[in-house]
Amino acid sequence: MQKQLHFKTLILSIVLTFFFQFSFGQGNTNPCAVNPCLNGGACNQLTDTYSCECTEFYFGSDCQFLKSVTLVAPSAPVVFKNDVNVPLDDAIQATGFSGGTYNVTASGLSNMTITFTITGGTLTLGTTDVVFGGGGNGSSSFTATGQAETVAFEDGPLNIALNQATFTPTPNLFGTNVASITFTAVYGPDYKGNGPSYSESPASVTFDIQDSTLSVEDQIFERNIKIYPIPVKDIINIENNSDNIITKVQILDVLGNMVYSTDFSTFNSNFKINVSDLILEYIL
Repeated sequence: MQKQLHFKTLILSIVLTFFFQFSFGQGNTNPCAVNPCLNGGACNQLTDTYSCECTEFYFGSDCQFLKSVTLVAPSAPVVFKNDVNVPLDDAIQATGFSGGTYNVTASGLSNMTITFTITGGTLTLGTTDVVFGGGGNGSSSFTATGQAETVAFEDGPLNIALNQATFTPTPNLFGTNVASITFTAVYGPDYKGNGPSYSESPASVTFDIQDSTLSVEDQIFERNIKIYPIPVKDIINIENNSDNIITKVQILDVLGNMVYSTDFSTFNSNFKINVSDLILEYIL
């Protein structure tokens, strides 16, 4: 009788153990039941855990981080002293998705914020659907917030604003490497909606502001003439990158007296003039 009771107890214990394990243990645990993957990620159940298959815009164990954005600085613009609103080339841009389609509701839109620091002048962007902070648009230190790219990977308002960017130098400032444009980008809240998830390293361009004291009325012609070095000790180089023909070059001293003159009978794009024997101060 005792053996039979012991056998029944053992059978009951096995049945109860199996029941509890099946109902409340690992057999009923599904970590993907409530999808822990953020921003549109797909949850894949493993033995006792899960993995997330993220969309192309996100990464991380729970797809909580936005992928990086690439910043491209403009080429060095040709800027003359006291210029106003010199256009930058369209190469300036911030590439990377910021349309917000794949964000969870708590995170909101993934607007990108670009922070600009300018030396030697001010920067002005386009304004449509862009929010400005800091010193404000047209200053030397400001932020611009908006969508960089749309869902279709077309330029969003922020990149359109960058394409319309212009630079205005500080009045009466000129010299070598006296101006620069530097910018960084932060975009998207983190997976809890508490702050930015990615900060891009700076993009920057440094450039000259040229003195424009040539007595040439045509500004387009002036921009295509390069005279260097200034000041000069022996050889002056003159480069003509325009379609205009230079027939004569004259050098004047500070009193306006002509101390050098030469004529050209044929078109030349480059000139070298030896002034080492001239003891003078001159203006160009």
